[in-house]
Amino acid sequence: MSIELRSMVNKDVETHNHSQRGRRRKARELILQTLYQCEVAHVDMGHAMNFQLEEQVSGSVADSAYFERVALGCWRRREELDSWIVKAADNWAIDRVSVVDRNILRLGIFELLAEQDLPLRVIIDEAIELAKRFSGEGSDKFINGVLDHVAGKVRGVEG
Repeated sequence: MSIELRSMVNKDVETHNHSQRGRRRKARELILQTLYQCEVAHVDMGHAMNFQLEEQVSGSVADSAYFERVALGCWRRREELDSWIVKAADNWAIDRVSVVDRNILRLGIFELLAEQDLPLRVIIDEAIELAKRFSGEGSDKFINGVLDHVAGKVRGVEG
């Protein structure tokens, strides 16, 4: 394969990977917003998911299959996910963790448990970015610490 052709193929793969990452990042934002809406406003999960998908701005389309699978998984397994949070957050009561942080952690822990193909650093970095964007000052460090702890237990590695 010529250098020029190889370069074109690498750019296509790079663009696809970047596009996929962007779609997953958008899906995570929608998952967080959906979980928040369900918990705070007591909205039905199906309704909240449909609302979030309909509200997407063109040009920033989420990976809808990932969104659906992970949002439903987080919601259905929230008690289990919350128990991981309590253990990793030095036995804080779950209601001491802000709703936004709690749902970012639910998402990250769900990905650690159920999305084994995702690299640990991707999961933690994405959760930290969500915290920086949607939560309060210092939340990113809290999120990082909890997910590092859980990752050590779940995946047998330290972040």
